[in-house]
Amino acid sequence: MALRTAEPMTVHAPPLLDQAARAYSAGARDDALALLDQALARLRDTCAPETDPRWGRARALQAELLWQIGQVDRALAIAEAVVSEAGRYGWSDVLPDALRTLGRVCLHQGDLRRAELVLRRALDLAEASGQPTPMVHALRSLGKLANHRRDEHAAAAWYARAAEHARDVTDLRLKVDTLGEFGEVMLRQARFDDAAAVLDQVLHTLQEVDAPQLHARTAMLMGKLCLARNDNAEAARWIRKGKAIFERLGQRNAVANSLNVLGDIARIQGDLDTAEHHYRAAIEGYRAIGAGHEVYSQLNLVLVLVEKGRFAEARSTTEAILAEMEDAGRRGMVAIAHVLLLPALAGLGDGAAFDRHLLDARALLDETHLLDIDLARAALRAAEALDARGDRARAARAAELALDQARASVEGPLHDQIRDLLTAPGGCGRAHPPGPLRPGAGAGLRRHGPGVAGHPRRRRTPRRHQGPHQRARPGSPWSATPSSTRSGRWPPSTTPTSPACWARGRSARRPAPSAGAAWTPAAPTWSWSWPGAAPWPRAAAACPGPTPAS
Repeated sequence: MALRTAEPMTVHAPPLLDQAARAYSAGARDDALALLDQALARLRDTCAPETDPRWGRARALQAELLWQIGQVDRALAIAEAVVSEAGRYGWSDVLPDALRTLGRVCLHQGDLRRAELVLRRALDLAEASGQPTPMVHALRSLGKLANHRRDEHAAAAWYARAAEHARDVTDLRLKVDTLGEFGEVMLRQARFDDAAAVLDQVLHTLQEVDAPQLHARTAMLMGKLCLARNDNAEAARWIRKGKAIFERLGQRNAVANSLNVLGDIARIQGDLDTAEHHYRAAIEGYRAIGAGHEVYSQLNLVLVLVEKGRFAEARSTTEAILAEMEDAGRRGMVAIAHVLLLPALAGLGDGAAFDRHLLDARALLDETHLLDIDLARAALRAAEALDARGDRARAARAAELALDQARASVEGPLHDQIRDLLTAPGGCGRAHPPGPLRPGAGAGLRRHGPGVAGHPRRRRTPRRHQGPHQRARPGSPWSATPSSTRSGRWPPSTTPTSPACWARGRSARRPAPSAGAAWTPAAPTWSWSWPGAAPWPRAAAACPGPTPAS
């Protein structure tokens, strides 16, 4: 049936529907849902015919809101029904929104193929309409899909088109959202100057918008930009500004995210006590709302405990995470937990347990194709501890793991540390020194392909290993946006946006410890970021842009 714009019906449109739309645009989801319920009841009371397009408008918005608050099954059922009815009754003004919501729900459930088909259909309709707003919505959704697939270049292309069309929209909130997401993609690609230019546009536009949530999100992005450029003090100021706004808005999940980042910054600066305080506060915040994201702050806390030499506590914490991730069937996270146990076990001198976890880590890393520079650092810490104890054989095996993981990195100081450990006279060296560590140099990196800006490209766990707990969900490592819902599996590639999401710390070169020397934990150089975030490259440069107001 050819699509047409539905004719106005004899029943007057309830003003409640327009009020619900305005509440949704302002970010008041609960108010919008309550108004929608009243609007739908009014339509039923007035016996509006099923062909009335207001049914479609109300239910399409209802599906979007239900998806955003985590009621995925209801959102999917309503979105599918609205898409079907829009085609049957010719609701051309309803269909694009319904398709976009349906595509995002499919993306949330991990049905990427269907999500792409649905979202491309929404884009075709938007292009046919010639209106900028549906174009921006459709292009942003396709950008989120590319983020979900860890295809940063495709995501940048979709968001670039969305940003171009956003110039013509009258909805300033939509414009700010689009530019902010575009800037975030460029940050992941280490395009710092481009990201700074886009975020400057966002800050300028925000002067005309009374939208505290957008101000807070932009402050978080500015903090990430400063963190990427090693301006940690400025990054902390921006993150604290965003955190203060989130606290006023009562967005506890976002507050916990902010605390996690503040912990990262403190640890990068060597303030381990402050870092531990922030991580523990983030863990409490996540647990208070049942977000299921505390595991990421727990992993960061383990890194602090290792740096402080509190190996027994680091071991017990990581073993608890390992058991939880094994029960959830999240094999990538299980691999990470095995690796993080290695420096704690090395520090405790438990060689038998070290051997078991190293063997399990190797098997799961091969299975999940997980490559990350932070795993290289953890393995290097274990190798240094074992070498200091004189356990050359185990130190060499740990250094080999660090070597394999470091092939995903362009960080020269870390490469030098591993080379020194493997080749130093009297150290845990092997018969043949390692070759050059550069992107593409190692067999693993040639096999899996280099990551964006030299960072790892993690690949999907093969389908045969995917279980019911490994579906992508909002706020999960596969999603582009953090939320308070339970997270999904750890990405072998990431999105952030996603976790495998680790904020990069500076890596300072240190000489390898001499044989028999006591092992002293070094300054922290790696971290996990909050769920839904993505790897942030670091570059030595001052952070531009205005200083956040106090």
